[in-house]
Amino acid sequence: MDILDSPRTVFTIDKTLIQALGMGLQPFLDPLSVVFYIPSAYSSVNYGLGIAPFSRGYPSTPYINGIEMNIQNGAFQGIPMNWNMIESFDFIEGPAQAIFGATQTSSGVTNYLTKQPYFDSFRGSAQWTTGMYEKYMWLIDLGGPISPNIAYRISYQGMENGNYYQYVHNDQQNLYFNVGFHSPENYQVEFLGDFGTYDYTPLFMWMNRPTENLIENGLYSSGSLSPSLINVGQINNPPYSLYAGPLLPISRRILLQNPEGGARAMLGMLQLIQKFSINDRLKILDNTLVWSNREQLLQPPVYYCLSSRGDYEIGHRTECVANIEFPEANSTFSFTDLMDSGIEWHIQKNLDYVATSFFGANSWDMVSSLPTSWNMISSSFFQKNIMNPHAKFGGLWPIPGAPNGYFFNPLNGSGGSTNSFFFSIAPFIQQTISLNQSWNLSLGLRDTNYFVQAQTPPGTPPMLFKELKTTQSLPLFSISPSSMPFEWMNIYFTYIFEYTTDAAVLGGYSPLFNSQSFHQGDKLYEAGIKLNILNKRLFIDGTIFSQDLWIDNVGLTPTKTTVNGFELDFSYKPHPSLLCRLGYAYQYGMEDWTNVGHGPLETQTYSTSEALLFSLPLNNNAFFPAGVYPFIGWPTNVIDGMINYASSSGLGFTVGLSWFSRQFLGYNYADSIPPEFIIRTRLFYSLPHWQFSLYLFNTTDNKYWLPFGAGIQAARIFDYANIVPGMPFWIQGTLSYLF
Repeated sequence: MDILDSPRTVFTIDKTLIQALGMGLQPFLDPLSVVFYIPSAYSSVNYGLGIAPFSRGYPSTPYINGIEMNIQNGAFQGIPMNWNMIESFDFIEGPAQAIFGATQTSSGVTNYLTKQPYFDSFRGSAQWTTGMYEKYMWLIDLGGPISPNIAYRISYQGMENGNYYQYVHNDQQNLYFNVGFHSPENYQVEFLGDFGTYDYTPLFMWMNRPTENLIENGLYSSGSLSPSLINVGQINNPPYSLYAGPLLPISRRILLQNPEGGARAMLGMLQLIQKFSINDRLKILDNTLVWSNREQLLQPPVYYCLSSRGDYEIGHRTECVANIEFPEANSTFSFTDLMDSGIEWHIQKNLDYVATSFFGANSWDMVSSLPTSWNMISSSFFQKNIMNPHAKFGGLWPIPGAPNGYFFNPLNGSGGSTNSFFFSIAPFIQQTISLNQSWNLSLGLRDTNYFVQAQTPPGTPPMLFKELKTTQSLPLFSISPSSMPFEWMNIYFTYIFEYTTDAAVLGGYSPLFNSQSFHQGDKLYEAGIKLNILNKRLFIDGTIFSQDLWIDNVGLTPTKTTVNGFELDFSYKPHPSLLCRLGYAYQYGMEDWTNVGHGPLETQTYSTSEALLFSLPLNNNAFFPAGVYPFIGWPTNVIDGMINYASSSGLGFTVGLSWFSRQFLGYNYADSIPPEFIIRTRLFYSLPHWQFSLYLFNTTDNKYWLPFGAGIQAARIFDYANIVPGMPFWIQGTLSYLF
């Protein structure tokens, strides 16, 4: 559907906008690049391994050409972002519609559209990117017709990236291909694939011990214990006042990264997309996605260990798209029905080992001690958990076949350890009925049926063995009446209700799940108006919404949240060479813990300065009381603006600005990141065969901060133990040769 006609908040980010916003220039999903264009997409760093931007406080659900990527949880798959295969993407706010569906909690849809074959002529590009802090990226992309009906596209990207932050790197190789066949008999098929290898630093820990003094003055709370005395929780955990040191200046380049940690991974994808056009009003679409990844990572400071032994998923959807019109001749009454119906099935296998029980980020002094000493294995607390079935999450057990020092928790639930397999099948129908081109009614129905088997992975001792076998049915219903009193105006209301499932870290199911894990109700109420005026030069989108989601609390029961707010977006294009954009989002989110028996968990429930003042231990790992809590790590107000200009001579520029209101770091709402703004600039010059782009990140060199976990992302529990020091002004340039 056209964006004006759609009864949802929808953004299309094409190749030009991807370049203008600076996406794809980092080996991760830059948390700021999207928010320069979509204010409600404010995102956190998501461990540097996120694969989809946030939507209204939670990571959106990622799709590849319309098929869900399910080996992930909260858009985290443990592997860096792969921009090489992406041509553009659609971003839809709110739960997924009936055609797509969503396995996990769905706050939004990010549908990545891959690079297409060139059927018109042979062409290609070679690209070199370099910048400050040892950043090197190269790309070769080419394609063309093999015959009048067959064409191809091949794209290779490599990178050897250092980073502004110490001990952070990403070496990545990705090869993508797409072969297409368009027959004159109304049949089209694309066969595409991607393979990547990754050697990288997972950004699990940033700068610890955030306080107002650190945020405002750059002064760090020093003081360290002997590694053997490190403890987590309340018991035997000495007060910080016993070993606190002075406030010391700290470089913003220091992260809580032990250089002995790191990660490696391989990822492969194949997709077959077929389209049969029976006639102008009837089409059959067939789409199959195969996805597999293997990864192993270790972060010693908090001992986060993940080992995936070759997870895979296969998703397939067959759908029939029919366009019914009545009457065919001119009449005072007209009726059209665009109907998309079909069936989708999905199979997935996970064999994952994860250790998640040592949330001790504030234990380490980042100024006065050596990074190689930041290793939880050194503590007696850690050693007491090894092969101890009575310890948290069943203790620590060696991962079969992994190197020495790799352990897992067998009973950490959504934390990730599982040996699971599931099959799902979902019939669906989506209809848009139009009367007299002025009144529309969209209806959607879907019923996803799950057949799940899960057990603790091999290597779990017999006394801890758990198993789950269940069959579950999860319906989805949506209704959207809308009115178009003029061809340039659409007024709509949308209601969606769908059940989604809890999930382990890489999208599998835990043997500790129960029936409630498969009935998490996502709900959306949205009313909006869209205007396309001034000869289609000015597009205005205004939306009021209320959205219910269920939070994935790692290792704990999911809990309900509600996000209320409104958004305003203005896009003005007075000339083909000039785009001006302004956006505003007000979003107030609340976590409801009234019926759980306790409130939210934080790895530290007060700032480090409060721990010193009241002789409290660091890393107390405690719950707040039951109740309703506003989001933390979250700006209630976001304003964005962008100007993109490209002259006929080839010169051009992009300037983007984002402003965020205050963001609290903890559920006691004491310490916070004050309001701040960030500006990003791009200068470029285009010739018929050459293009040069110069990116000026953080143009005004603001000393800004970002929360480690934003909104209701699982990582928010670390916000008093982690804060992200924003990069200073820095430069990156891209030179492209087009042939």
